[in-house]
Amino acid sequence: MISKWKNPLSVLIVSVLSASTYAASDNSTYIFNSSSLSTVNNLSSAENWWTPYDTNQGFNDALKELGLTYEYLQNNAEDIRMRATDSNDPLFWLKRTLSIYQDYNSANKRYNIPMTEVHANGRNRTTSAGRNGFFPTHTWVNSGDTLTIESGAFPSHVYCDIAVDSKLEDITGPEKTQHLTANGLSTYKATTSGLVLFACVDQTKALEHKDEQASITIKSGGYERDLFTFGLNTNSEWKEAANAAANSGFTAFFDGRTRYIVNNQNFKKSANTNILQTLRENLTMTVRYDILNGLQSGKGYLHEPSRGLEYVNYNSGFWSSDGQGQVGIGDHKYTIPSHSLWGEWHEYGHQYQMEWSWSGQEEVTEDLYALQNCYLSFGDVDISKCHSNSGLKGFTWDQQAVGNFLKSGQSQHYSSESNVFRRATMFGQLMTSWPNLFGELGQAYREADQAGANGSTLNSTQKKVDWFVTNTSRLSGYDLREFFSRWGLNFSTLADSAIAAMQLPAPLQPATSYAATLTKTGGNESAKVTLSIDGDSDRTNTAFVTNHGNENTMSLVWENDEDSYVKAIVVDSAHRSFIVKLLATNSHGDCPQLSYNSAKTCPSGTSSNLHISYRDQNNLSLPPGHYKGKVALIARDWYKKDWSANVNINLDITK
Repeated sequence: MISKWKNPLSVLIVSVLSASTYAASDNSTYIFNSSSLSTVNNLSSAENWWTPYDTNQGFNDALKELGLTYEYLQNNAEDIRMRATDSNDPLFWLKRTLSIYQDYNSANKRYNIPMTEVHANGRNRTTSAGRNGFFPTHTWVNSGDTLTIESGAFPSHVYCDIAVDSKLEDITGPEKTQHLTANGLSTYKATTSGLVLFACVDQTKALEHKDEQASITIKSGGYERDLFTFGLNTNSEWKEAANAAANSGFTAFFDGRTRYIVNNQNFKKSANTNILQTLRENLTMTVRYDILNGLQSGKGYLHEPSRGLEYVNYNSGFWSSDGQGQVGIGDHKYTIPSHSLWGEWHEYGHQYQMEWSWSGQEEVTEDLYALQNCYLSFGDVDISKCHSNSGLKGFTWDQQAVGNFLKSGQSQHYSSESNVFRRATMFGQLMTSWPNLFGELGQAYREADQAGANGSTLNSTQKKVDWFVTNTSRLSGYDLREFFSRWGLNFSTLADSAIAAMQLPAPLQPATSYAATLTKTGGNESAKVTLSIDGDSDRTNTAFVTNHGNENTMSLVWENDEDSYVKAIVVDSAHRSFIVKLLATNSHGDCPQLSYNSAKTCPSGTSSNLHISYRDQNNLSLPPGHYKGKVALIARDWYKKDWSANVNINLDITK
């Protein structure tokens, strides 16, 4: 069931155990095998960040989930170091997780807590939901316990807090928050029972202390329970702990961007869950949603992904609250799944909806995120494999979806349409037609909003609709007025005039489509397929372009004989997506091969021949396995500029 966007307290029906009941049983709850946790001092400049974890099975298992091996890291150290500085790469978050817990062991309970931002500042900056700044520890307390905390230095404009999570069925948030003393000791007396948390908050609006960390040590008090962590623990440890869990109580776990809670009843039911796949999928999903919003390090503070956390409850029905990253997935009879599906994608998606989404679209535009995760988890499949709602029928991953919608002659009634999936299809058509569009749109909106400083210019539904229609046209490079009119979206005459003044071309309406399949078996290092398109008297110089990338790939050129490549997304049976690099060329008649987007007049014929080649040597980072995917190109003609066709090369690759 997909819930409405509500405060969790209004949708939960819970059977709450008293704090004293579950806390007492926690003292004897299973502790994960501490031998699996590396005790690591701060790395010397001569070491790579992954070096201390070479024999840590949990780390190596996490790498496998990400399609990597320790050997690959060692052999590609410079590239891996760079990847780990990119917040759009799961390795960034894995590295941060290891850094948080690298100094922790049973004798030395020290944590390196990342700086996160003030909740309101984060909401204003990203124009999406807030995040939770509290990181989980290995210490639980009973009411009345006293903790002694030693803190290191805090940068200026940063404060650090301790708190306890106690209401673990409805995750209302940390309780009894208390500031810690910098460079000194603090005493904390727990008034509730639960999990101890730490947060360090950067009060600057421009994230002046992003990716800095503060040292905080629990010197005494509370009792220890291990924290299952992606990158440090194994599936076998998860299973052993689940089977040993007390019937009452709760277990916490962490993937680097989300902290989770599950009651031990559901934990026991989930003993056979491939929890590493669960955590990898959820972690990867948050990165994908950042990318869809155009959040990216190095683009200025407005576009930095949040360093805060989601907080997911695996005990209660599907819901999402716009306050501090709170999400519910499951119910009281729930088994944590190894593979996430639309419900999880949907509720996480609520946390990423930006304020360009006008009033009344809470259950509409969030499905843009679910659609993206469907494609990156399953590939080019019928949408019913992700969700069966009739409103999505007819939706396909069409690289000219906008043009095909116009060609169909259909009209929709967006404003009065009750099916949220039907309305979401409009946004999906834009995304598949121009995959980079919403990232660019997100950046443009944050620049326009300026962390709320310009909010008055975008403070009504009509202003937002006009902004959306105008800027999707501007960023796509096409006049989309007819598209939005046919969808029944009510934009103003001001927006109409603004788009008209841009003098943009109308979207092309594809004449036809072509398809071929490239199949590579495991015994071969390469494979090739050729797709031929016959010319005619009006179309003699056809070549191929992409619907995303840059001008070099989105436009035709004349007789470029340099090697040219296309990249395509492929997925495996574990729902991992990878990018493959394929050699792509175009030949006309019997003339020599040129770049795939090269037009040429060839005396020996007017046919255009697209050649796509896969080579293992160009895909060394692709792990062994079986992959499905698609190269989605658009055929254009140098002279017949109003003609286009979809070209789909299906990929079936075994490495």
